[in-house]
Amino acid sequence: MVLNSIWSFQKISGMPRVAAIEFPMGRAFGDVGDTQLHRDILLATLDVFKQAKLPGWVEHLPFKWPHPVDETTWLPDPPPPYLEIIRESIDDIVARIQERSVKKP
Repeated sequence: MVLNSIWSFQKISGMPRVAAIEFPMGRAFGDVGDTQLHRDILLATLDVFKQAKLPGWVEHLPFKWPHPVDETTWLPDPPPPYLEIIRESIDDIVARIQERSVKKP
């Protein structure tokens, strides 16, 4: 089970169950200090954990980022190093995932 803002990548990479949230990377629980929102997101994520019965389950949480999109920094500056690794090897990653899914009975 993972709470993640890049749920589409998590799904193709094989995460078994995803609570998806459309918040900026590194801020899946919202702004620092917003303890009520942190609690609400945690409880919603745990609820997905209870309900998700099948591998590949993706549940989109109902929370909306509270700031205007054009005023939001969606990625840290500079971006985290793992993003560069993903960019450099995304074709290989997708090919390996597709190869694995073909081999399944």
